[in-house]
Amino acid sequence: MVEIKKHPLYQKVEELLKDYNSMQARVKNLKLDIERLNKPIQQESVDETIEGMYYTKAVTSGPPPPGTVGDRTASVALSFRRENEETNHDSAWLQIHEKAAVEEELDRLQCLLAKVDNAIASLEPMQREIITLFYINKKNWPQITIALHEKHKAYYSERHCRRVKAAGIKYMIKSMFGYSAKVTA
Repeated sequence: MVEIKKHPLYQKVEELLKDYNSMQARVKNLKLDIERLNKPIQQESVDETIEGMYYTKAVTSGPPPPGTVGDRTASVALSFRRENEETNHDSAWLQIHEKAAVEEELDRLQCLLAKVDNAIASLEPMQREIITLFYINKKNWPQITIALHEKHKAYYSERHCRRVKAAGIKYMIKSMFGYSAKVTA
């Protein structure tokens, strides 16, 4: 028989609980990434290119005659535009694929967090309290026993709290992975 704390599913649930806060932060950061990726790519028009070239020429050698565009300027502008469109097309393609990957990771993390939240919500109140204090609020055992004493006006030993935590994790295994994932201790 495998010791409860060495059971792979027990370790998996503990790992998820330990990473809960960082997963929440990652979800927020992925949402920011999606906002960024939803912004359109800035594209420069031919007129803007020609205007920029006029500006550069004006700064370096004086103003061109108003309303004139030389063949060479137009040729350079159109060539730049074609290269710019190819770059923009490639950038848009990459942006679409990056957004899809970010959305996939966001969906996976949100689903995982929802499963953990559901499992925690289904625990008995004392199990939920101890697991939340230990894993999510990052309290140590003395802090947990003090918090429980203050709230319930009863003394709970560290040993008792550890047993309640283990029972809660066993229940979470069943709620997250199904009853076929029997864990005995």
